[in-house]
Amino acid sequence: MSLEQVHEYVRKKDEEKSSEIDMDDNTMLEEDDEEEELGDIPNSFHHLTDKHFPLFITYKKLSQMLQGTYGIDTKKLTTQQKLNTDYNVHDNKKEEIFQGSYFFNKINASWAYFVNYKIFQERYWKHFSDYHRQKLDCELVYSEFSVIKGLNPEVDYLSKEDYRAISTKKYPAFCHNRDQIYDLFQQYEKMKARNGDYDSIDRTLAILRCAKTKPLGGPHIHEVYIDECQDNHIVDFALILKIFDRADSIFFAGDTAQCIAQGSSFRFQDIRSLIYQWELNRTKINYNLCSMKPKQFELNVNYRSHNGILRLASSVIDLIWHFFPNSIDRLSRERGEIGGPLPIMFEEFQAETFHYNIFSVGEHASYVEFGAEQVIIVRNDAAKKRVKKLIGKVGLVMTVFEAKGMEFNDVLLYDFFTDSPARSKWRVILSALDDHSKGVQTFSHEKHYIL
Repeated sequence: MSLEQVHEYVRKKDEEKSSEIDMDDNTMLEEDDEEEELGDIPNSFHHLTDKHFPLFITYKKLSQMLQGTYGIDTKKLTTQQKLNTDYNVHDNKKEEIFQGSYFFNKINASWAYFVNYKIFQERYWKHFSDYHRQKLDCELVYSEFSVIKGLNPEVDYLSKEDYRAISTKKYPAFCHNRDQIYDLFQQYEKMKARNGDYDSIDRTLAILRCAKTKPLGGPHIHEVYIDECQDNHIVDFALILKIFDRADSIFFAGDTAQCIAQGSSFRFQDIRSLIYQWELNRTKINYNLCSMKPKQFELNVNYRSHNGILRLASSVIDLIWHFFPNSIDRLSRERGEIGGPLPIMFEEFQAETFHYNIFSVGEHASYVEFGAEQVIIVRNDAAKKRVKKLIGKVGLVMTVFEAKGMEFNDVLLYDFFTDSPARSKWRVILSALDDHSKGVQTFSHEKHYIL
């Protein structure tokens, strides 16, 4: 990919994020446009032919195909019908829904939103109390909702008692205030039901209910491969296992250390248990099948990086395990085939000379042109805009999520601690180091959950 192509890709992404939503659009709105190369794939498994295989699709495309196969109306995906919709979120007696800076009567609203993290942050978070918005982190609350709603595929969501009972070691973020989180979850579901909005788990649960009563049909799928599985919920995998229950084999690949998707709380231990139960259920239905214990193996040799960077990455994983044991899978350390230096720390950032100072180290170092093989990675969109204003079009600036899966020769991580919502709470990691622990605050789940 050339530098010009990379800039064009990033420009289009920025335009998508900044474009205003047309209030008169009667279609269901989702943030991301489907990839153009998937446009020729029909939205129903019944219309697939041999020419479509091997079939490469995203989970979003899979969901669209399953909706088409089962005839599911997108406008009826909100699952929380058993919640009391008379709950007054806005302290108004008249049933209204919030959209942008206006209120609309629900009867006149013929569209709805697909609620991802961005929509949740912009349109839902502001309706919670000032106390909760100041005390809790929006992104972590959004992720915790997926634990309540996406952990057990047998129910629409956990009861408050079941949520209280789940392991605090596996899900430690809000172990001291789960009642508050559950109340916020109920408020969110009621607001969403009033608006007619839906989220990814609503969609998955609606499809799963259909799949339990009606087989998929269409061509027989022999093998299924799921990559980057850490970005999905357990309920998503329950759906995949249900619709492909006749498959000869299903393969999952992922890395919990790369679990950066908002709303995901993935652990391989959970999916291993799910697959084991799936195998048992299959053998009860089809006696010709033999129950197999799922096999798990690790790919711990990294061919894309050197040991200097991998050692630093492993130390970060060690810190997660030190402070939040069992919250991620305990895997063996990654290693590279070649050695290399540790990353370099820069104390100052000068926009005028950054491409000389940062990507050319030492007096006799040759200058490295800042192009498609170099990138500045920032924490969020606000930091991205700030850095781009500083350096102009000289270099490529991306958020962590945008850079996921891409490869560069030189990477600058810019101001991650300053832009972190944890602020000074990061200092508690020094307590894990014997030489620097003196005078450092003692770690507490309640105070440092945001880490």
